[in-house]
Amino acid sequence: MSRIFGRESTHSLEDLARLASEMLADDEESNRAIGWNLIHDDRVSEARAEHFFEVTNRPGSIDELKQALVDYVEEWVSRQPFETYLSHRNAKNFVRFSRPPSFDLGHVLNVSRLVHQITTEPIDSSWNLDESLLKGAEDILSTAATVGAAAPLVNELLRAEWRLRGNRPTWAGSWDLLEKSIDAAVPSSWNAAVGLWRRRNAYQIAIRYPVSAVGQLVRPTQLDIGFFQYHFPSPGKLTPEKGGFAMDLRLIPRPFPDLVSEFIHVPIRFDHQHWLATGLRGRVDGLGDVSPWKFRGQHARRLLGSYAKPVRHWKK
Repeated sequence: MSRIFGRESTHSLEDLARLASEMLADDEESNRAIGWNLIHDDRVSEARAEHFFEVTNRPGSIDELKQALVDYVEEWVSRQPFETYLSHRNAKNFVRFSRPPSFDLGHVLNVSRLVHQITTEPIDSSWNLDESLLKGAEDILSTAATVGAAAPLVNELLRAEWRLRGNRPTWAGSWDLLEKSIDAAVPSSWNAAVGLWRRRNAYQIAIRYPVSAVGQLVRPTQLDIGFFQYHFPSPGKLTPEKGGFAMDLRLIPRPFPDLVSEFIHVPIRFDHQHWLATGLRGRVDGLGDVSPWKFRGQHARRLLGSYAKPVRHWKK
């Protein structure tokens, strides 16, 4: 009997477990990474795993499983949160605080991708967005002399982001930990610290906002990000309040900094004040041609340093 999501597979998930095992021998690095994640991510409950397998029509091959992971995020996680990450099937990952939380979250927004969306996707005319201004946002942000001068444009960008995001969950890191992990003068460090690969010259901003502004905070799982090789499961035995842990996409010299906790939540309307809290804007230099297995190995060592028992048998 094979394993899936951190336990021996039941009869209903036997085929899914078989596919995950087959991925481990695949020539493609990303397939092997996802295979290990599916086998070890014990944050995914039995009920949620069965729901995923059924609504994606029980994929029967590796290619079908890869597509199923993508489709599940697009058609279910991004459109039906109360059937997925906010459902009773995922209650073990709900963050529950004994007192009102007071910490801040951080989100790194890909402005270049947003501008592409503005260019290619229709925006309801009732929003009265200045699309011609927004299409030139990258150049304007790059040349704006001060943060204050850029703020009105950022506010328009964030209005557009709210309109285009729909119900897709927002991924966020603990701001205190994120701030300690980045170099404000190196934009590539912002996305790398939260495990996001960005194209060279992509323009991005970082925003900061209070956790009290969001509803239910949730510890994410592989099913919430789909076929994404730069995700690495955090031990499900830890309390959800710790969140998941973003896999840093930099090779970090020891001693390792603290892991950055990551969460997901339903979208909220960001505005320029959330950006002014950081003032961070800039272009990504690129992260170089490094095998994802180097990052996975480093992340596993960082996890072992803090949480050795839950992950000591995990493969990198």
